[in-house]
Amino acid sequence: MVTIFTNENCMPCNMTKKFFKENSIPFLERSITDEKNLEDAKATGFTQMPIVVLSEKNYVSSGFVPAKFKELMA
Repeated sequence: MVTIFTNENCMPCNMTKKFFKENSIPFLERSITDEKNLEDAKATGFTQMPIVVLSEKNYVSSGFVPAKFKELMA
């Protein structure tokens, strides 16, 4: 399962969610406006949103990087 940590009014976050929706990739969105989600996002070591986590492949990235997302789909 893909988890995407997001922030309100974040264009890269919106673009990332759109990419996953358009490619029929299910994901769980976790807004950092919730304190627990914020702490979990900080634990990844990244500060730029969105933070994309794919635990099955031990993959974590930050920002909107469609090339990396396409690699994950392969």
